Amino acid sequence: MQFNWFFETRWMIRLYGRYFWYQELSKATEIHSAYYGGELAGVLLAKMEGEIPKYRTRGMALYMRLYKLFCRMVRGGDDLYEEANGEMLTAYTRHTMPDGEILFLAADPSVAQRGIGSLLLREFEKGKQGKTVFLYTDNGCSYRFYEHRGFSRIDERDVMIDIGEEPRLLRCFLYAKTIE
Repeated sequence: MQFNWFFETRWMIRLYGRYFWYQELSKATEIHSAYYGGELAGVLLAKMEGEIPKYRTRGMALYMRLYKLFCRMVRGGDDLYEEANGEMLTAYTRHTMPDGEILFLAADPSVAQRGIGSLLLREFEKGKQGKTVFLYTDNGCSYRFYEHRGFSRIDERDVMIDIGEEPRLLRCFLYAKTIE
């Protein structure tokens, strides 16, 4: 994830990073982690339909509300990225009803090429044969990772993000896969 594409200061990246993590963690019904050399090397968060989220706290909810309020005051209320994702999901669910969503998948870049992301994905997929899952990603992430693991690009949208000194084109993607 390239948070530095959207925020110029380290403290804003940290604030948004925590907001993003809390947002996804509070929806997750499955949490998978991988360790390498005794250190956390990767995490996968997913939400499966009909399951209860694993971890929510009032502190997380309060932080997320305060962050959104702060953003409305500082940047205005536009969240074009979320709008694009919503449009893609609406179009997709007209003909397919997915069973779940991969909310977050990240591996420590210092252990890149060790198969951490693939391991997490395989663990998540265990016991889900026939289930369809989707995820959002963008050109600031390793979207080709999903293509190499059987996900199909369902839709894409271009969004012009006007944060910082110059606008940046962000290409948003929706990927899906029926697990075999």
